[in-house]
Amino acid sequence: MQSISIFIFLLIFIFCLIATFTFIYYLYRIRKYNETIEEDIDDDITANVIEKFFNYKKKKKRKF
Repeated sequence: MQSISIFIFLLIFIFCLIATFTFIYYLYRIRKYNETIEEDIDDDITANVIEKFFNYKKKKKRKF
């Protein structure tokens, strides 16, 4: 009887370990994915500012 309870305890313990590491892994992946999205947004904002600046300079040249 005692060996069965130890076996059940070990099964539950291993399951909890697997669940914990899986949870940590998915949190890491979500954080990494969010960082790449933020970098893409920053790159898009920079590209838009540069594009607007050059379009403004072109329009300014045409007036003169």
